[in-house]
Amino acid sequence: MDNIAMFIDIGSSKLSGAICAFDRAGYRVLSTAWSSTKGISGGKLVSVESVSVSLKTLLEKLRRSYKNLPREAYVTVTGDHIMGNQSKGISIVGSSNQEGKIIKTGHLREAIHQSRSVHLAQGRDIISLIPNAYYVDGVPVSNPVGMVGVRLEVISYVLTGNSTILKNLEAALINEGIKPIEYHAQPVVSSFAVFDEEDFNSGSILIDIGRDTTDIAVWHNNQLVHIKSIPIAGEYITRDIAIVLKMKRRDAEIVKIKYGRAVPAIDEAKDITFRDSTGEEHIIPDIKLAEIIGARVKQIFNLINKELETTGFKRKLSGGAAIVGGTAKLPHIEVLAREVIGMPAVRGRLGMRYIPESMNDMNFSSLWGAVNFETQKINRGLSEVQQPSGFSMKSLIKLIKDNLF
Repeated sequence: MDNIAMFIDIGSSKLSGAICAFDRAGYRVLSTAWSSTKGISGGKLVSVESVSVSLKTLLEKLRRSYKNLPREAYVTVTGDHIMGNQSKGISIVGSSNQEGKIIKTGHLREAIHQSRSVHLAQGRDIISLIPNAYYVDGVPVSNPVGMVGVRLEVISYVLTGNSTILKNLEAALINEGIKPIEYHAQPVVSSFAVFDEEDFNSGSILIDIGRDTTDIAVWHNNQLVHIKSIPIAGEYITRDIAIVLKMKRRDAEIVKIKYGRAVPAIDEAKDITFRDSTGEEHIIPDIKLAEIIGARVKQIFNLINKELETTGFKRKLSGGAAIVGGTAKLPHIEVLAREVIGMPAVRGRLGMRYIPESMNDMNFSSLWGAVNFETQKINRGLSEVQQPSGFSMKSLIKLIKDNLF
């Protein structure tokens, strides 16, 4: 396989994509695009035809900057059908007489592959897995490659999804000539866009508030320990505004984006004048709008707090919470998160280089997180993207000519 890879992020409100070239220094972004989504609701595909049309639009936009698109892609998905459980894989490295040998990348790959051998309930398929912990002869290590041992164990967090949803999604991709290499869960890979090593180690929660779902990924001691999708998110806020202020949904969405905030600005209280799509003028007290929004946001954070309580990790997450997704743009949303969940909280920021300014946005955290996640796998020799040898000037010129002329 070439060292060019395509990434597609499938959400309820939009599709986004990136073509990246990987070299020893990391990655180069060759093309990016996004388009609105039809046919996805709550992370579930409800129309193959509509999703295929949305994918066609996205791929056409990507071809404007890079015409020779890969025929395979890493695909990021969401929805409450995604679940996770721990699993163990083993690779016997040494001989039967307990003589240790050097552990190589192949042994690590074998152990990770073995951890996929889990019992699946009917109607479930494996999406992907996250290697959480490594043990060499029972001793925990951070990286087993290069060490000497007899038995290598890997503890992975195996992510599974509804078979029917995944097969229909694959059908939509194949309709446009794209075969999925691997699926990723959005809140998991979003973590790799905003968290640094300290965040993963100290314990943190990634909160991705999208249009239809709020997805969380909980990390502790550099391990993924819990995921959950909550079917309440930004669309509920829009509907609340539409109902209370008696306006159409599309007008309520504009009001939310342009004037919304999660906490009233009492010192700057004012009336908002808004003319809707029918020409009717609305006088909206700023405090009232914030109260409408804040009530629903509090509900979302209360549900997250209850979920955290069930995990047993809430009081171990000293790294706090990072909020991403389109709804994370609401001013002061982190204030409500701190108040309700009772831990440090911030609006997430993309901690990555080389992202085009037009897509350097929390709306695209799962897309860029997938790129960063795959970059880390490449560095460890665990990716389906080949370990690249680096670009010569001649090969770089050829790459540009082949795709721009």
